[in-house]
Amino acid sequence: MAGRLLYRASTDHNFQLAVLRGMDPQVGVDVDPYHFANLWDAVSLQYDGSQTYGTIIAAEASGKLHPVGTLKNESSRLFFRDFYGLPPYSPHHLGSADAGIGYAHSGWDGRLGRPQPTYSEPGLRDLLGEMISKDQQARMDAIQAEGDERKRLMHDVATIDADNLVRLKKIFAEHGFPDVGMVGRDGVSTVFLLVQHADSDTAFQKQALALARPLMLSRQLSRQQYAYLVDRVLLAQGKKQLYGTQVSIKGGKPSPLPVEDAAHLDSRRLSMSLGPESDYLDQIEAQYSQH
Repeated sequence: MAGRLLYRASTDHNFQLAVLRGMDPQVGVDVDPYHFANLWDAVSLQYDGSQTYGTIIAAEASGKLHPVGTLKNESSRLFFRDFYGLPPYSPHHLGSADAGIGYAHSGWDGRLGRPQPTYSEPGLRDLLGEMISKDQQARMDAIQAEGDERKRLMHDVATIDADNLVRLKKIFAEHGFPDVGMVGRDGVSTVFLLVQHADSDTAFQKQALALARPLMLSRQLSRQQYAYLVDRVLLAQGKKQLYGTQVSIKGGKPSPLPVEDAAHLDSRRLSMSLGPESDYLDQIEAQYSQH
């Protein structure tokens, strides 16, 4: 019901966006990912005729499917559909769920809510939440600081990473790589991010990567995140990366570290729900210029 009311609040688009962004932490928990993306698209179509996630589809007389309006924010579309295990967006993967949505012009009538999931390891899920909160806050503080203060805060980041690594090893010894049933999709993602920050122990990262592969193949883990760790592990072994996720920055300009078979880089990236390398580098440059 709240979703329907929000859809009808079309005279205040900024309010609509603020509410949608406020829902983000609950998406995948008790907010359904597909219907959340669909509501975002319906609200955007009202405002400027665009979609981000490409969930609102129309059929031509020939039966061919196409998205209503224009598409924008490809990186968000790729990440969201990948992260939550939704079908990838492409002209060859427009599913029956997308095609069946007919309320783009008659009023949104989706089902945002879903039952609160149960987890087999709720205590572990809470622990992971504490670990990632410290991880992210420390990194945010360091990024925003300058000079000697940044150096001091980066030391704090290293200390937190070391503490988290000890905890991670205990978690893996007891549970293996936690899966969705244990800690939820966001919990699995948290584990993977913490593993990526365990650069001081590349042997552990390699072990975690092997354990994560079945989760990635069963859509319990984002292919994008998996690709990032593949590249980190390969580079740590003195090999070339596969997906161009790891870069160096000189003079504010990012460039990929050595890549295997660079001519086919973008096709490999697409297979892991990553956008073109040139777009990725542009995003990094834009973020770097802000700091």
